[in-house]
This record gives sequence, C-alpha cells and structure tokens, in this order.
Amino acid sequence: MSVKSYISVATLAAVSGLATGANAQNLLANGSFENPIGTEWSLSGNLVRYNGGGFPFNTSDGLWAISWNGGNVTPNGILEQAFTTAAGSNYDVSFDFGKWFVSVDFPGTAALRVQVMSGGTVVLDQTVSDSTGATTNWWTPYSYTFTATSSDSMIRFSDASSGTIGFD
Repeated sequence: MSVKSYISVATLAAVSGLATGANAQNLLANGSFENPIGTEWSLSGNLVRYNGGGFPFNTSDGLWAISWNGGNVTPNGILEQAFTTAAGSNYDVSFDFGKWFVSVDFPGTAALRVQVMSGGTVVLDQTVSDSTGATTNWWTPYSYTFTATSSDSMIRFSDASSGTIGFD
C-alpha cells in the first residue's frame, strides 16, 4: 500500500513589529506565498510551493503553502528573505507548521528550523518538529520574538527533517 505524506509545511511566514499591536503589518513580501515565488524569497534545495486547494488541508492565510522534502528527496530546502528593521526594536515572527498523513510504515520527524539574522548576528534560532502528523487539523501555529541589532535583517527557514521515505 502506498501512503503519501507531505511534511514540513510553512503556510504563513510573518514578521511584524510588536509596537503596532493589532494593526501589525507583515514586513515580509509575499509571506503567505499567494503570489508565485519571485525575487522576494530566495529558494534552494528540495521545496515546492503548493496550492492548498489541491490537498485536504486549509492554510491559515490564503491557499498556498511551501512543502519541504516531498518525493523522498534529501531534506535540504532553504527559504529566506531580507527585510528592514530598526536596531533595538522588538519583532514577532509567526508561521504555521505541520506534518500531514503519516503512517507507522513511514516513521520520521518533520522539522523546520527558523533563524533571524540582524546585522550578521543570529537573534533568533528555533527548530519546530512534528513526529506524529495528522490527516486533518494538522497545522500548529508558532510565534517567537526577537530584538533587531541592525536595519538589515534576514529570515531563514530550513528543512531539518530526519526522514524522507513516505514523505511525498
């Protein structure tokens, strides 16, 4: 029996200033991946932009998501974007992540590392993971805070998964 599984999907990548509260504006261009990936995101490795309408999952913002490590390939995808910050200001990074449709025949942990560099200094470095997966309601929202040290910052998402078999 063939079991398919899409893993390590970030659906909404957002960076916003904390001082703006409920009116926070996403500082990332195309943070929900609704537009084709262009010059705003730098991509490398094994990742694909997927339309959520073609799969049994709903994204938290729009229809599109990024799928990492699909097709039993090496988990080496990297997605990054530069953005402007103010040194000394606090920012919130939020995104959704999950592993869809896992089978005991295909164990493994889907993992996604998120880093923010500001002025060349790592100001945020977290890894989120999901070893169980689900077929419905599988998104988990994550949110982290960082303090910028420079006006030039960059966010990087990288695949840190421990398996590939059945993760397609």
